[in-house]
Amino acid sequence: TGKQKVIIDNQVTEKDVIIKASGLELSALSDINIKTDVEELKAEIIDEGDITIDEADSITISNVSVEEGSLTISTVDVDAEITIGEVEVSDDIEITTGQIYSADISNDGIVDLSGETLTVTVTKGIGTDSILLETSVKNLTVNAGSGVNVSNYEELTVDSINAGAGVQVETLGSLTITGDVSANGRIRLESIDSAEAGEDLTINANITTTSGDITLNSGENLTIAEGVSVEP
Repeated sequence: TGKQKVIIDNQVTEKDVIIKASGLELSALSDINIKTDVEELKAEIIDEGDITIDEADSITISNVSVEEGSLTISTVDVDAEITIGEVEVSDDIEITTGQIYSADISNDGIVDLSGETLTVTVTKGIGTDSILLETSVKNLTVNAGSGVNVSNYEELTVDSINAGAGVQVETLGSLTITGDVSANGRIRLESIDSAEAGEDLTINANITTTSGDITLNSGENLTIAEGVSVEP
């Protein structure tokens, strides 16, 4: 971003760089920090480092791998769409855009996005009612103008969710709500039952919606802390 050193015909120059292409593949030993205007992106960090992408418009992230580092993606167009194919990050993921979709045509049990923590700010929403964004993260924070639809493939702590429509969060493993979940639509929070132990649903913060029902499903124990409000 900003002034970048660019080599063109063996000449080094400094200029504001925005890479424009239909598809872009990036590979670096350490950090990647770049402005793009592309339709599809593949990127990897070979050793240790972070990826920061500032995209102009809608984009498909078909494959991103960060073995030791974080990923930050934002779009200049606040109503742009980011479609997630396969993203594997060791540390934190932060996404700021309009709408996030899974590239899958159905919930196929294959993780779209994995990392330590996921922080999302979207003017619209995440996933759809029928095709949830499939994740594998430990902590989730979301501020969305519309619906939030996430299926997490390990235990999850929800630090907060603020949604302009409905919320559905399901986990394979325990689900713990430590920050308020608020919506303008139905709320469904579920720790899915399986042969494994420890699929508890623990509510330690307020769950509120201005319209619609609240559904709490636990694979094992359901605990609502004293003083917590659950209000449809």
